[in-house]
Amino acid sequence: QALMERSKLGVSAVIYLFVLNDPERGEALQREQEYIYDFMNFRRHWISWGLGSFIENWACFRFLREQIALHASARQTVRWYHRLFDPAINPGYLRTWERILEMNREAKAQGLAFALVVYPLMVEFQAYPFEEIHRRLRKSAKHEHRAGPLAQIDVFDLLPAFQQSGFRSTQLTVHPVDLHPNAAAHTLAAQALSDWITKTGWAPQ
Repeated sequence: QALMERSKLGVSAVIYLFVLNDPERGEALQREQEYIYDFMNFRRHWISWGLGSFIENWACFRFLREQIALHASARQTVRWYHRLFDPAINPGYLRTWERILEMNREAKAQGLAFALVVYPLMVEFQAYPFEEIHRRLRKSAKHEHRAGPLAQIDVFDLLPAFQQSGFRSTQLTVHPVDLHPNAAAHTLAAQALSDWITKTGWAPQ
């Protein structure tokens, strides 16, 4: 939309903010997402343990049950994300990347700068389970440099900024069961992006 209304909006550069749950996915992965803790929203799909309503409604018991379910689901979630970025399992990832390439080509054809900014999930920055996915994205963007100036994609990965921030991931989420980035996380991301633009001179004057 911004590219189509470039003159009206005064657009001189395009930043595509990429989050790890962005790739298109097939039906099987989509169904799985409805039941996993996708490090965005904690979904409660409880199964009664047959202990009676009084015990199962007891606050301490509910907390314990949530923690057990949380750890089990987190393991499944890590696996789900890695499958999401495996083209052999999820061809939708390649279609998503092709759309990014198309946006990049269109922006460059109109004389606009284009950058892919990768926003990490708010989880365990010092033991981050998705560094390989971030590396894959950076490598894919670097590979496009070989195809000429219109294919070149500038990429900025926000993960190091979060890892070096001194914040724990739990300090940068909206709520313990809503792991979307909070205002402090967005402020950190905006400052890191601004510093990168200033340092590299990426944005046109």
